[in-house]
Amino acid sequence: RVTRAWKIKRCSASPDLVPPRAAMRSPARIAALSVLLAVVDAASTLTRIRAPRPAAAVLRPQFQSSSFDLIDSACQRLLTRDEEIHLARSIQRIRATEDIRDALAEGTGRAPEQVAVSEWAAAAGIDPEALQAERQRGAAARATLTQSNLRLVASIANRFRYCGLDHEDLLQEGAFGLARAVERFDPERGFRFSTYATFWIRQAALRALAEQSRVIRLPAHVHDQLASLRRATADLARELGRDATADELAERLDLKCSAKVDFLRRASTLDPRSLEEARDARTGKGAAAAGGGGASTCLTESLADDAQNPDEIIEARTRQDLVKDIFASALSDREKQVLSHRFGLDGRAPVSKTKIAELMAVSRERVRQIEVRALTKLRRHVRA
Repeated sequence: RVTRAWKIKRCSASPDLVPPRAAMRSPARIAALSVLLAVVDAASTLTRIRAPRPAAAVLRPQFQSSSFDLIDSACQRLLTRDEEIHLARSIQRIRATEDIRDALAEGTGRAPEQVAVSEWAAAAGIDPEALQAERQRGAAARATLTQSNLRLVASIANRFRYCGLDHEDLLQEGAFGLARAVERFDPERGFRFSTYATFWIRQAALRALAEQSRVIRLPAHVHDQLASLRRATADLARELGRDATADELAERLDLKCSAKVDFLRRASTLDPRSLEEARDARTGKGAAAAGGGGASTCLTESLADDAQNPDEIIEARTRQDLVKDIFASALSDREKQVLSHRFGLDGRAPVSKTKIAELMAVSRERVRQIEVRALTKLRRHVRA
């Protein structure tokens, strides 16, 4: 049917092969042609979806997409046990040669990327062409083993989808765990790769939840203790038929005192609020307030600001500059000193006349006379 449809499509596109006009005007002919063309388009789309990925694309694991291009990963065929063993052994061989390169770079104080291929091949005892071929096989094995298990990453990430972290972040962290499992998998132990990779993917997702799901990050061991506390609380509630006390939870968790249980409970109930979070400010009375007529505000707008008004700051500085100018033009140095101490100018605290007399080594009466004379000069200067 597809072949006949393509022939009809070619006939409709080529002027030399167009059938007679009477036949083309037939409604049945037109309807049949439309149905066949729709079948051809659907078949071509299905072929593109199920077509195997090119070899160049297989060599590059897709970790950039938010969902790892799950349609393509779903089309990847699951590997058999023998294929997993073959790929894992290829990865182990390239890892052994990479360890030689890393040791060579560390001994010479260089980065691993700076080691020449010829030098690397000589240290490994193989031909440079064979080393390049082994590197290509190792890269292909890593990509194939990774791409074939991306569905496992998505399956495990879905279990923690509503635990405080975005689904895309869980997929990315699970991909990191999968990459680590690819590097560390030993096929000689006898179990399947998916069994081994599940541990690393789940551990990476749990670590990401512990470090990124809270505004205030808790240490990893505290996060683990919170999970143990939740399990113990649920188990004791089923066994006892009531809520467990702090002492009972401490005994179940092997804690020294119940104060640690209280601390874990407080840590689990931490709920920081953003100062910029909008909230309803209901005003009015009765039905008007209940109807939602209030405006939306944030917490920062309801907090008191103890800082000085900018207008007051500018006014105070202007007044200080004016006083300094008057002092400089109307008073002597001794009179400036007495008034500065007496009225607490220049940020000082006011001082009594007795204390000023001790500082200036004069009598208290002399300080009073200097103060009176200085104030009289200031009044005359202002009036003038």
